[in-house]
Amino acid sequence: MRRLMWAAVVCGLCVCIWGVPRPEALAAERPVKTGVVLVAFGTSVPEAGAAYETLERRVRTAFPELPVRWAYTSTVVRAKLARQGRTLDSLETALARMMDEGFTHVAVQSLHVIAGWEFLEMQRNAQAFGAMTGGFARVTVGGPLLASAEDFDRVTRALLANLPRAAGRTRPWSSWATAPATQATPATPR
Repeated sequence: MRRLMWAAVVCGLCVCIWGVPRPEALAAERPVKTGVVLVAFGTSVPEAGAAYETLERRVRTAFPELPVRWAYTSTVVRAKLARQGRTLDSLETALARMMDEGFTHVAVQSLHVIAGWEFLEMQRNAQAFGAMTGGFARVTVGGPLLASAEDFDRVTRALLANLPRAAGRTRPWSSWATAPATQATPATPR
């Protein structure tokens, strides 16, 4: 499952970073400065944070020349972490900081599982930064883990291959539901 998530992130970042040419007019005005924002719901659980750290390390290894930033979409998680003395930005704050620092191209990679309302809101807000006067020349958003029927098949195979084997015991798996259901892919279980 980790390898599948990692492969999805790397593919998404490659498309985000090198997929579309930049406007020539902007290139004449500002030097190109590219960065990455990894966007997750967020966590205050140290064990889950370790998974985020592993993912960040892999992204930095794959793209050593690019700065990597984090953004958490959950205001509750960000507030809890702030009470513990850890500050994490929302996507909007992270992008505003990057704009102030002169970034011209930003790859926003979602770590969401599906394209639910939270992903769609993040995508809309990220793209708004590219539409601003003086904003980024290019903001590209990488999709969630489950964006196609093929993704569902790959993730299902990865989960089944990694289920703990326990004689006579069932191991339940659960997932989080989201709205709007109309944004889910055709293969999404409902």
